[in-house]
Parts: sequence; C-alpha cells; structure tokens
Amino acid sequence: RMYRRVWQRRTSCRNAHQMIVMVLAIMMSCGMLSPTSAVVEDETWEKMFVQGVDEKSLKDYLFKITSYDHVAGTLGDLRSTNFVKNRLESSLRDTPALVEVEAVPVMLSYPISRQLRMTEPVEFNASLSETILPNDATSDNVWRNLSFNAYSPSGNVSAQLVYANYGDPDDFVALEKL
Repeated sequence: RMYRRVWQRRTSCRNAHQMIVMVLAIMMSCGMLSPTSAVVEDETWEKMFVQGVDEKSLKDYLFKITSYDHVAGTLGDLRSTNFVKNRLESSLRDTPALVEVEAVPVMLSYPISRQLRMTEPVEFNASLSETILPNDATSDNVWRNLSFNAYSPSGNVSAQLVYANYGDPDDFVALEKL
C-alpha cells in the first residue's frame, strides 16, 4: 500500500511536470516567452531605473524620511510609507497601479520603562537618551531617544558584564576556558 501511494505521487508529479513543459512549449511557440523579448524588457526596465536616479533627489528623499520618527507601527512609519509610495507613483506616472502598500500584521512591543544601571565598581545610571541638539529637529523625538530591543521580554537582569568579542560560538568557548 505504501508503495502504491509513493508511486501515485511520483506519477502525479510526472504528469504535472509534463503539463508545465507543454504549457511552456505552447507559450514559446506563440512568442509569449521569447528569450529576446524578456531580455529587452529587462534592459528597458533597467535603463528606466538607472536614468531615473538623481543623486540630489536621493539625498533629499533620505533627509526627508529620516527627519521624523519612523519606528515600525507608528504614525511616522505610515508617513514614510506614504512618502515612498507617492514618490514611486510619481516616478511611474504611466503605471501607478504597480505601486501597492500591503498592511502586514506583526507583533510589536514597545517598552513602558527601561533602565541601564551599573552597580560595580562604581554605581552609574545611564540616561539612554541622546542630548537634544537645537539644530537637529529630530533629537527631541521620543521614538528617536527610546532605545530598546524590540523582541526582548520585559524583566530585570543583574550579572557581571563580560566582553565576548563578536559573540560567535568560538568566542563563548574561549570565555568558558578562562
């Protein structure tokens, strides 16, 4: 019985393979899969992309996107998504339907509080925030100054600080030998 099931699967795979080969052969004979047309189309898209790149525009776009918070799941993230979408749509005036934004459900966590404190040899509490600079409009943004590891669980950890080089397995083996 097991042999029959395996054989049936192999037969159905073989039939599917033959069907795919036949469909591809028909498409090629109709010119739908002409190798030269695919290459020309790729080259056309590549030329459009390269010709559309303007160094100043890229610099301006990067400045614009980084001028406000854009942490995943925040209004700033939505704002930068819409900015990129609008730029792409304006670049592809003839085919704006190609630009789509898809919302993807994710599990994100943001810290309620956070603290980094050294207890030995001298007690020290780290501020975990950058200094607010008058000439940087984003330096006082709560998200920019909210350093955290997004996928770490809440909790308190107290331990001796150890330098582990790159954190590779070999580095930890070397530490255990000390």
